[in-house]
Amino acid sequence: MFERSKALKEYQRKQIEINKQKEEAAFAEQLKVVALSKAMHDQEERHFYSYADKCLKEWTDKGKNVKGLLMELKEYKGNNPL
Repeated sequence: MFERSKALKEYQRKQIEINKQKEEAAFAEQLKVVALSKAMHDQEERHFYSYADKCLKEWTDKGKNVKGLLMELKEYKGNNPL
């Protein structure tokens, strides 16, 4: 009876360890996904602002009024949680 109880406890300990390792691996994977997502979002932001800056310069060089566009960009940047 004692050996059977001991074997059961060892089996349960192994199962707990396996589940713990699975949870840690899943958490690490989630961290990777979040980091990749943030990196992609940051890259998209840089591209957007680069394009907006290029348009502003182009329109200013042509003598167009860019005040409205600047206001929109400030509002966009203010609402953007970065």
